[in-house]
Amino acid sequence: MELQPEFIDNKKKSLCDGIKRIRKKEKPFERNYRTFGRFSLNVSLLTNENIVLIKYPKSQGNVAGFPRKIVSDELCSLLLDMVNNGILNTQLLKYVENKDEIEYLEILLKKCMLTTQLDYKRHINSIDDFVEKFTTLKQKIIITDDDDDDDETSAKNTLINKLKPIISLLSNQAVQKISGEDADFLNECLEEL
Repeated sequence: MELQPEFIDNKKKSLCDGIKRIRKKEKPFERNYRTFGRFSLNVSLLTNENIVLIKYPKSQGNVAGFPRKIVSDELCSLLLDMVNNGILNTQLLKYVENKDEIEYLEILLKKCMLTTQLDYKRHINSIDDFVEKFTTLKQKIIITDDDDDDDETSAKNTLINKLKPIISLLSNQAVQKISGEDADFLNECLEEL
């Protein structure tokens, strides 16, 4: 039994096509990770679950001293912006308030050798930044006040707890952006919510 030349050619062609398709498929590591300095950052985990996971690009092993870490939405947004645009967004950096996360970011940038490349400097909030935060938190509280959902209530309480120290700072005698009477009135209103 002899194979016809057409059959052999078709077999070779289909085999070559299959190999090309396999080569063109993106590997899971390449799909989920993006270059972040000298390491690779898992963008899918960061996007979906706010988890920072850094690995070596070649060996795909974990970086010592950097286990998986759950971060806030603000730090997550900042890191994703850095990966996508290649620059440090100072506006997003203002919203990272947790001191532990700021220290984590600084260590991360230093270890990835991105501190000088991104021209990172620790952001010190000005009075205008606190006024802006006051306005945005106030608006968020008004928006969440319309809903009586349990999740919305806990979110509202979190916003109220963030707003109280800002009110006391802005009503400070040295700053005086809000009068003492207005600050007392605002605190009473927040207690009623």
